[in-house]
Amino acid sequence: MNEQKINKLFEAARSEVAPEVPFNFSRSVMAAIQRGAQPLRASFSDQLAALFPRIGFAAVLIVALSTAADLYFSDTNTPLTVTVEQVAADEWLIAGK
Repeated sequence: MNEQKINKLFEAARSEVAPEVPFNFSRSVMAAIQRGAQPLRASFSDQLAALFPRIGFAAVLIVALSTAADLYFSDTNTPLTVTVEQVAADEWLIAGK
């Protein structure tokens, strides 16, 4: 917008009459201030939506760590689970020695 158009708009605004303020405007403003704004109560779904980025990041992190651990243990042929027979065969569980 060029300067001439802006000056025309300002001249038109200056020539307009200011709007009338209602008689009890100040009272109604003060009453609204004294009442105060009630805080909005967030529903469970609103709270869950606010937490979703964190929950999503945590889920992706868990899946990535699980996949990495699975790939590592499958490449090294190291079993993830140990049976009771294997523990007893190692005899580290038996306190008699």
